[in-house]
Amino acid sequence: MIQRTPQATSDAARRAAFTLMEMLVVVAIIVVLAGAAVVAVPAYLDSAKRDRAKADCKTLEKILMAYVEFENPNLQDNDWQPLMVAGDNRRALIEQTTITDPWGQPYHFSVSQRSPTGKPKVWTQGPPGGTPISNW
Repeated sequence: MIQRTPQATSDAARRAAFTLMEMLVVVAIIVVLAGAAVVAVPAYLDSAKRDRAKADCKTLEKILMAYVEFENPNLQDNDWQPLMVAGDNRRALIEQTTITDPWGQPYHFSVSQRSPTGKPKVWTQGPPGGTPISNW
């Protein structure tokens, strides 16, 4: 039978735990990764907001085209109200939150100003100090 000496037990117990230096290295790596994430995330968020605004412009364009063609060919520019009211056999086409861009600014449209393919122009001012975003 093998007996353990007190020295062997204390060596094994000491090696079973992490040292302070190992813990500091792990914490330093986590801090560096978190710092990199804090720098990178805002750029992705801005890009996501711009992409959402472009998609919203395309969606609103399709709603406007259908509404002008089938229900109200005399729709006035930037008059969202007729699209937010339910008709005889339909629900409202858009909600109040639909006409607000990711930065809290309203979307604008012009049925009198159309692209060469006949699409109404839909746009937003975009981020403060940024360039406007439109469907064409």
